[in-house]
Amino acid sequence: MHSFATLGPAASTNWISPGIRRIGFAEDPAQFTVTHLLIHGWGVARPKPDPCPDPPTGDFAAWGREVGDLDREAREGLPRDEDQVSVNTPWREQIYYMWNHVFYDVGNWVSSAYGTRRFMPPGIEVFTIKFPAPTANRSESNGNGDADNDANEDKNKNKSLVPASSKVWPDSETLLAPAYLAPGISIRVETLEPGQAADEETFHPGNFEQGDRYCVWYVKKGLQLRLFVEGEWDEKDVGGLAAVMVCGSMTGDPIVPESSEEEEDEEGGADEDGENGDKEAAKDGDDAK
Repeated sequence: MHSFATLGPAASTNWISPGIRRIGFAEDPAQFTVTHLLIHGWGVARPKPDPCPDPPTGDFAAWGREVGDLDREAREGLPRDEDQVSVNTPWREQIYYMWNHVFYDVGNWVSSAYGTRRFMPPGIEVFTIKFPAPTANRSESNGNGDADNDANEDKNKNKSLVPASSKVWPDSETLLAPAYLAPGISIRVETLEPGQAADEETFHPGNFEQGDRYCVWYVKKGLQLRLFVEGEWDEKDVGGLAAVMVCGSMTGDPIVPESSEEEEDEEGGADEDGENGDKEAAKDGDDAK
């Protein structure tokens, strides 16, 4: 079982056409464990593995056994790879591959519970979010441009006023998760409904936060996402890797609950039997005449 939370008012994210839902794993131990391993695993230092055709039985599985008994704090304290900018390495490709397993289970659960389409692996796509030029978030600072504020600007939390990335999936519902967030930052998400003009007011359903990385978001078809970087970085980080996101389109046929299939079969059988029964009764009547 998974948890399913609405990230927005019912008026704009109703059950018939939900906008964004956050799916958690606290009630699903297997998914909880795998998701934590994936989040912690992206940046750890590992011997350079050869490309692995089957990560569930390869280096990822071995690493999972090595750290399986460690708590979250201990895993986050493991030695980090000096390379925190390369998106595609043999080890990180294994991480992305394993997200297929998470999305498959999540997609099946959402489909069976709410009638959506399913995620069909392998279908993971990866995109990056880069650090933009930092702009001081003056609402959290000491003033509006005074000398003290300017001197301390680098110490203030930053936010990007222009989206670091924009995404829309016009043809399918989509699952979305953070494979990697750079230390000290979060990704603010703002949305525009299908048909909304680019200059209209956006809606803020939530952020991908450091303490809340262990989840998957469901995004409805056609919803535009604007992704902003918030947190602590400076000029030397501009253009560097702020986040790596994994996503997967839900294009598989919906799961039909067994009860619904049985009801359809029973209804079909009753109609057919009834029709045949009427024909047989009419025939018997004609014969009697």
